[in-house]
Amino acid sequence: MELSPETISEIEQIITTFKCSLDYRCYALKFEELCGAIIFGDGEMIECIDKNAANCQFSAPFGEGYFCDCPLRAYVAKKLKV
Repeated sequence: MELSPETISEIEQIITTFKCSLDYRCYALKFEELCGAIIFGDGEMIECIDKNAANCQFSAPFGEGYFCDCPLRAYVAKKLKV
């Protein structure tokens, strides 16, 4: 995925605010490999449907599923619509 300099700058600012146990793999791969998610509305709520959701530091159990609380994934959902 091609990213504008402005988007890259915003992403780099976001990743300074948290630690990622996957070493920001999604960013390193230019968001070509993202965790599975269902995005609700304008990205305010993201349901994680990834097979490894139970092992993710940013997944929060909710009923029989998981919600995603990753700041970078939220940004990607809102800004890049993926």
